[in-house]
Amino acid sequence: MPRVRERMQNEPAVLAPRSRMIKQKARVFALSAAASLLAVGVVAWMSLQISPEAAPQMAMQQNSLRSVSLQIQSKSNDYLMAHQEFSPAPI
Repeated sequence: MPRVRERMQNEPAVLAPRSRMIKQKARVFALSAAASLLAVGVVAWMSLQISPEAAPQMAMQQNSLRSVSLQIQSKSNDYLMAHQEFSPAPI
């Protein structure tokens, strides 16, 4: 028994769970990095879906709008007179 005990003390300690923890940490890091890259890819893809020509066209359309004068019918006038407390401007 003393010889066996002496040989056991001289053997190096093997910690197997440590390698499993390192593998698990590496896996978590790899998955989080992959998720981050995927998120950046989705945002980039969505931004490319918006056509760059749409913004100038919309700006040109806004400039080409003209004000239109509408004539209020007498029925509309009665309605506005009845509800003038809710009107933002005096009639």
